[in-house]
Amino acid sequence: MHQSPRIHDTRHSHVSWLIDARWDPYTIQHRIGHESIKTTYDVYGHLFSRGSTEELDALDQMLNRRARTARKAPTSRRTRPNEVTGSPVSKSDGNPDAHSDPL
Repeated sequence: MHQSPRIHDTRHSHVSWLIDARWDPYTIQHRIGHESIKTTYDVYGHLFSRGSTEELDALDQMLNRRARTARKAPTSRRTRPNEVTGSPVSKSDGNPDAHSDPL
């Protein structure tokens, strides 16, 4: 830093504090007046988190919950033939709303 802080130095400090407080990069971009998010990342990108251990642990937990839920899902579901094959259902298939003549 210079002998006395310049206004630009306080701007950098301000943005650093916003990033540390986990503000959204696009909100910071608009707050400080950058025309492009690229400018914000070019100047302050080194300050943004690359993925903390807590964030990665939360992702692991979410994926594990989804995997457990998928394993618990019933394996035999009753489906109508047309849901599996994509072919139209005729009245003989038991669907009273289906049309028997082709479109």
